[in-house]
Amino acid sequence: MLPITAVAIWVTNASYCHVIERDGEDPAAYFRRHVSLMRDVGAEFVRLQRILDLPE
Repeated sequence: MLPITAVAIWVTNASYCHVIERDGEDPAAYFRRHVSLMRDVGAEFVRLQRILDLPE
């Protein structure tokens, strides 16, 4: 769910794409990195959930 949420948030800020390009970065690479970070965060939440024995 987190990657989908990240996509929704990123799309609403698509005008930021111009800033990314102006700074010399590839917007697609920026987006892939953003989604990858969100997946990592999701995995960390699952790990913490198991450690704390919280209901899913």
